[in-house]
Amino acid sequence: MLFPLFMGLEARRIQSEWLFTCAHQPLLSAIMLVMTAALLVSTTPVWSFKNFRIPSRHILPIMLGTVLYATFLISDPWAALALAALVYLLMIPFSRQSFKKLKREAEALSEEVETII
Repeated sequence: MLFPLFMGLEARRIQSEWLFTCAHQPLLSAIMLVMTAALLVSTTPVWSFKNFRIPSRHILPIMLGTVLYATFLISDPWAALALAALVYLLMIPFSRQSFKKLKREAEALSEEVETII
């Protein structure tokens, strides 16, 4: 929801007039508001990191990425927050695809168990 604000503040910092103008368009704020409201009430599956297991070979790159993002967040908070919002939106289709795959696997496993019983 705050993406237009983050984008506008970053545009002011880098003195980008076209980005500043784009960020202050009421249509962008309206779109973000509707998208946020739709995501709040939808049943769209989104990755949850509560039960997320990281393979041991990926731990170091993830830690380095986290440190780099934290550094970016401290040095340029508005750009980092805008980037986080974009990454979140871009993750939704992949999350949905992953959910469908897991659902198919669970249904296949359930059918297999039913045939055994």
